[in-house]
Amino acid sequence: MTVDREAAVATPHRYRCPACGEPLVYNEAFCKNCQEYAPIYNRSGFWLSLWIALGALGISLLLSLL
Repeated sequence: MTVDREAAVATPHRYRCPACGEPLVYNEAFCKNCQEYAPIYNRSGFWLSLWIALGALGISLLLSLL
């Protein structure tokens, strides 16, 4: 599979595949180019659980001060 590198560079992507450097589609489990697993931070569940954990930590810290 050939990839047009100029078009790939012109398209804004936040994350790239660590194995091949291909821009990743958000929330996909695998890279479309090399079929490697996408990093966990490329998935929405990671960010949702991170915000929930940080919110719970903040609330617990506030409650511990009372």
